[in-house]
Amino acid sequence: MEKTLHIPKILLIGGSEPLGCAGIQADLKAVCACGGYGAAALSCIVDEDTHQVKSIHPLPAQLIVEQCISCLQSMDVDCIKTGLLYSAETVRTIGEILHRFNNIPLIIDPVFVGYAKTLLITPDVIETYQKYLFPLAALITPNATECEILLQRSLKTDNVQSELKELCQWGNYSIIMKSVFMEGKVCDYFYESKTDSLKAYSKVPIRKKDEGIRGAGDSFASSIATYLGK
Repeated sequence: MEKTLHIPKILLIGGSEPLGCAGIQADLKAVCACGGYGAAALSCIVDEDTHQVKSIHPLPAQLIVEQCISCLQSMDVDCIKTGLLYSAETVRTIGEILHRFNNIPLIIDPVFVGYAKTLLITPDVIETYQKYLFPLAALITPNATECEILLQRSLKTDNVQSELKELCQWGNYSIIMKSVFMEGKVCDYFYESKTDSLKAYSKVPIRKKDEGIRGAGDSFASSIATYLGK
């Protein structure tokens, strides 16, 4: 009997970005490139160019939730990935809904800062993530700056494993910390909480002339969600 190809269905929750290289636009491209089907619930509309984020316009939290429910009740979703959520109310209401669907793996990309370290959230978001969303996650994918925001201090790079273990205190998830610069190299670190193990992956740093590039974190987390969905 011929084996049927499973195309994973991924629910993406995040912001729209006009250039097509970040946010939901990047998410959908990544899911498609990895062989999945992407569905999306928009959380906000972002206006930005190659130099700066100009404005963020959040959608009503209830509308965001209704988009999620429409997707989750209409198709067999294999994985959920969140990106920019912006407000504490949005994070809380999404957490309350996703708690009802906690059998579906959840990848959280806690988008707190933009490519130029521009703050993209309201100040009360951090605690709401920790209380309502992180306990539901299978994996979170913050960059080094976002890890420092969660820790409320600078990273201690001489003991990365201990730092990432501390960042897993809000749930039974693993963590990938992206783009840690130290000792002349750039690394991503994967900490698996169930086995208390750490792996480091060196990568080529982005050249200075490419500083306008953004959306790598969005694409990365959406790719992981697609393969997890498989």
